[in-house]
Amino acid sequence: MFSIGGCISFYDGIIEIRHPQSKEDQNWNYIVLGIAFIFTLISLFASLRKFNNDRGEVPFWESIRESKDPSVFTVLLGEIGDVAGLIIAFLGVFLGYCVPTCFLILGNPLLWNFIR
Repeated sequence: MFSIGGCISFYDGIIEIRHPQSKEDQNWNYIVLGIAFIFTLISLFASLRKFNNDRGEVPFWESIRESKDPSVFTVLLGEIGDVAGLIIAFLGVFLGYCVPTCFLILGNPLLWNFIR
């Protein structure tokens, strides 16, 4: 399922590069990313609190290496990855709106030949 979504996104990106459209209002993108960021941070802080209670005075990385129960730090590291992914998605939306597409493409004729 994820590979189909990735292929469709890749195809849509190529279509957007070949036939750029005017940028519409980006507010919904920022609203959805903001809500996802808030919920992910709530989950991150809850898992971080649980992890810190379990590890006690043991250093962070040592606790991850020597833990017998991987469920707590697996959730914690997954939440950290989710926050990083949301930040990257925000930067992608922001830069996609601010940086003109022609600036990225017109300077590279090899890319035009590849797309055609």
